[in-house]
Amino acid sequence: MFPKKHSFSYSYLVVGIPVGWSDCHGSLLSADAPKKRGWFHVDPADFLARGDGHLGLRGKLDAYLESQDVTPSDYPYAYLVTAPRFLGYSFNPVSFWYLYSGQKKLQAMILEVNNTFDERRMYFLTAASVVEEDKEQLQEAGKEEAVEDIGIPRKIFTNQWKKDFHVSPFNSRDGSYKLVAHDPAPFDTSDALSVNNTIILQSSQGHKKLVARVFSTDPAVNPLNATTISKATLIIRWGWVGFVTFPRIIREAWKLYFKQSLEVFFRPEVSQGSISRHATEIEKTLEPFFFEYLRHVVDNTSLSISLTYRPAPGTGTHSKVILRSPSASDQADVECDFDVLSPAFYSRFVHYAHTSEALDREFLCTDAKNRTISISKPESLAKLFAARRQAPHTALKQHISLPTRVRWQVLQRLRCAAAEQAYPAAIETELDSNVVAKDIRQLPLSDLDTFVLQHSPQASIYRRQVTSLFLAQRFALGFVGLISWVEVLGKIGLVIGIMLLFKDQNDAVQTLDKSDHNGLSHPFHSSIVATWALHLISLAKGSEAGYMVPG
Repeated sequence: MFPKKHSFSYSYLVVGIPVGWSDCHGSLLSADAPKKRGWFHVDPADFLARGDGHLGLRGKLDAYLESQDVTPSDYPYAYLVTAPRFLGYSFNPVSFWYLYSGQKKLQAMILEVNNTFDERRMYFLTAASVVEEDKEQLQEAGKEEAVEDIGIPRKIFTNQWKKDFHVSPFNSRDGSYKLVAHDPAPFDTSDALSVNNTIILQSSQGHKKLVARVFSTDPAVNPLNATTISKATLIIRWGWVGFVTFPRIIREAWKLYFKQSLEVFFRPEVSQGSISRHATEIEKTLEPFFFEYLRHVVDNTSLSISLTYRPAPGTGTHSKVILRSPSASDQADVECDFDVLSPAFYSRFVHYAHTSEALDREFLCTDAKNRTISISKPESLAKLFAARRQAPHTALKQHISLPTRVRWQVLQRLRCAAAEQAYPAAIETELDSNVVAKDIRQLPLSDLDTFVLQHSPQASIYRRQVTSLFLAQRFALGFVGLISWVEVLGKIGLVIGIMLLFKDQNDAVQTLDKSDHNGLSHPFHSSIVATWALHLISLAKGSEAGYMVPG
C-alpha cells in the first residue's frame, strides 16, 4: 500500500468559540442555547457524549473530563474549533478542543473524531511537549508546505497515541496517530486567530500512511465586526461547504478503490471507549425488555453477584445501573461489568434461542472486531444465566389464548440466525472450504421470549418488533423498513378488499330488496363497511397488552 500515492485538498469552514459562551453574535454565529440562532450554530448535543445538550458545551466538557478521571478545574479555559451547523445540517469529521490552565497556557487537547458510520471516538491528550514554533520540526513531522507567517509566535502541541477507531475502509484499526497542533491563541487580542494542525497516521510497522492537515487560508472573521455585506459574502462562499463534505469523501473513496485498487477493511464494531452509532427505533424498543430480563435473572439467582450494566449510548434511560442479587445486598462475592458496545446487540440478541449462545457469539467465541458487548467476568455471567429459575414453556401454554399462541408460534418458526458478522471466528476459518455448516436445530421460544410472555404487559409490542426483524432477515436482506412498507400496503389492500366485498354484497341486497320490497333497501350494510374493516385489521394486528402469567 505504501507506494500508492494520492493527495487532495478541499475548502472547509471551521469556527472557533470559547467553551462556555452562549450567545448569538450579529446573527452570524451562535452557540449553546441562545434565544436566537445564527446562520452558523454550534449545538452542544452534537459533541462528546450523545445528547444532553441542556448541559451546554462547558457542562458536557466537564462531564467528559470526569469520565477520564480528570479534574475539570485543572482546565478552567477551553476553546473549541469545529465545523458548525448551517441550516440545521453538519458533517463534522474532527473537532479540536484546546484546554488551558488557569494561566491560559495550552496543557491538553481533545480530538473528537467522527466517521461516516455515525460512530465517534474522543482522544484526551496531554501535552507530550509544548514548544515555540519551529518550521524544521513541523516539516520533519510530515508537512510538505512551508509554515505560514502568521505574525506572532505560536506554541506547538504534540502527542502520539494508539489508533483504535475505524475511520476509513482503506485502513485497519492498527497503527498510531501523531498530532502536531498550533495553539490558535484565542486569548490574543491582535485578531490573528488561526488554525494549523497536522495529524499523521502510522502503520503498526511505523510507516507513514496518511498525512492530514487542517490550516487557515483566510484571515479569521469576527462576527461582531462583520458588516452586512461581509456576512452575506461569508454565507454565500462557505455555507454550502458542509453539504458537500460527505460527497467529497465518497468521491475520493471511489478513486482509491477503483483507480488505486487499495485493500478494503470491513467496518468492525466499536471498541470500548468509543461511541457507537445511533440506535434504530427497534433497538430502542428492545433495550428495556433486555434490561428487565437481566434484572429478573439477577433478582432470582442464588449466586452472590453485583452486575454493573451499561446500555449502548442513546438506548436506555440510564447510563449505568448496578444490579445486586438478594444474597449480595451487603457484599457481593462476584462483581461483573456488562457493557453493551453497540446497539446492534439488542437486535442480534433476539435471534438466539439460548442466552449462553448469544454471549458466546457476541463476545467469547468471535473475533474481537465483531464484539457487540464487553463482559469483565464472562465465566461468572455464564453461571448466572445457567442458574436462573424460569417457568417451563409447557406451563406457559396453559395460560395463553389460542390467537396469542398462534402469533408466538409464527415468531418461533421465523426465528433465524442473526446477520453474518464481518470477521469470521477462528473456528470458522479452520473449517474445510468444501464443508457447509448448517444449523438443523428446531429452535424453541428464546429465554427472552419466555420472560416477556411471563412478566411483560407489553408482550405484543415485543412480539411485533421481533417478528419484523426475523421477516427482514429472511426476506428483505435485513431491511426492516421494507417489511414495514409491505405491512402498510397489505393493510391498505385488506381495507380495499373488504370494502369491495361489502359493496358487492350491498349491491346484491339492494337488488333483492327492490324486487321484494318495492325498492326499499338496507343502508346499514354500507355504513358498517369501515367498522368491519377496522375490526379485521385489529384482529390481524393482534394484541397481548396487559397479559400476565402467574408465577
